[in-house]
Amino acid sequence: MKKNTTYQIDIFNLGNQEYHFTFKPDDGFFNHFENALAEGGQFSTDLTLTKTETVIQLKFFIKGFLRLICDRSLEIFDYPIEIQETLVLPFGKPNHAEWEEGLEYIDTNATQIDVQPFIYELVSLSIPMKKLHPRFVDALSADDGNEILIYSSSTSEATQETLPLQEKEENTWQKALKQLKKNLS
Repeated sequence: MKKNTTYQIDIFNLGNQEYHFTFKPDDGFFNHFENALAEGGQFSTDLTLTKTETVIQLKFFIKGFLRLICDRSLEIFDYPIEIQETLVLPFGKPNHAEWEEGLEYIDTNATQIDVQPFIYELVSLSIPMKKLHPRFVDALSADDGNEILIYSSSTSEATQETLPLQEKEENTWQKALKQLKKNLS
């Protein structure tokens, strides 16, 4: 990840109260990360930072769209996002006896906090595993419930007759291997 000072917040000079920040990342936002999941996008991030003696609480509200590549057609499309998430960052060093997974700490001597990785992570987590253009999503939802899939772990003799020759040969080999394994045991 390349360093970008736009997302640096000076926490040293902040008092123990609530602060508001707004970030408007452009398409270049994703260039700072290797293997970014999005091609670009336009979204705004409203951040409410609450500082106390022991923790910094970050409340993110991210709204806009991401430019994604469809996994089926390779077309670029806009994917809407709306994210509300709160992160709590305690001051200090992690005590491994009390350490909780996923909890990040801020060094007590830190003067700045970089929120760009947090924004990137929240946006990336909002991207679906299968990125489909909206026209394919509509087609998939229209097909839901119309198909019945039946799975079986064994093949019956009636089905064996309809199998192509190659699959019949594989079944013969599988039986022979099972018998050999049984004999060796």
